[in-house]
Amino acid sequence: MDAGADICVTSIHKMGSGLEQGSVFHLQGDLVDPAELASRADLLGTTSPNVLLYAGIDVWRRQVVQHGRELLDRTLELAHRTRTAIEAIGGFHVDDAADFCGPRLAADFDPLPVVMDIGGLGTTG
Repeated sequence: MDAGADICVTSIHKMGSGLEQGSVFHLQGDLVDPAELASRADLLGTTSPNVLLYAGIDVWRRQVVQHGRELLDRTLELAHRTRTAIEAIGGFHVDDAADFCGPRLAADFDPLPVVMDIGGLGTTG
């Protein structure tokens, strides 16, 4: 959204303690009509919704509102420590912004996935 998207869908199990198959829309700006989005979302819905998924979304939203900043800060700290420790192992390189971002690649870098290049180990397989 910070890169200028008008709408995106977040799978809540990737953002906190939500259940798989639970997703939420994020909408900003005035290019997408909220009523039109709601009508399209209704086409994907069911007349027999899974109450457990809705409860999971609500609990996830509450957790993010109440503790999101602290949880994200701690997660970023752990990711940084993990990346640094792995990078210190001979033959390992942890991909970072220089590997993924720049012209025609990506608008920004997500430090949470730890992607490693082990080409320096000289192994194949």
